[in-house]
Amino acid sequence: MGRTDTGILIFDETGAALVFASLAHAAGYMEAVDVEEGVYGPFAWTADAEVVEVSSTGEVVTLIPTGRHDLRGLRRRLARTRPDLAGASAEAVRRFVSDDLAEQTARRERSWHRRLARRLRQTGSSGS
Repeated sequence: MGRTDTGILIFDETGAALVFASLAHAAGYMEAVDVEEGVYGPFAWTADAEVVEVSSTGEVVTLIPTGRHDLRGLRRRLARTRPDLAGASAEAVRRFVSDDLAEQTARRERSWHRRLARRLRQTGSSGS
């Protein structure tokens, strides 16, 4: 079975790829009702092109790696909104996922720095 900690690609009903750091992050983001209504799933992929089954029971979203790899299917899904990845190699797909995760981290850090700076300004102006 492939590694599932290298990034997970979930596709929404518009075909957009949503990238998550892990199965747990992806499952935590999705709502069971959305899975049931076909907003997500029935399949997702790891960055290594392993197929992941997406399902829900009650209010719980479950993602189960299948052990089956399908780079061609992953490229087909990516090509719907990212034509530049239609013929991507496995390494190019992993790089896309890695770059997306790095950008997510950078956005969180920039946001944290802005909030901290705002808090420090508020504290500094009220303490004088």
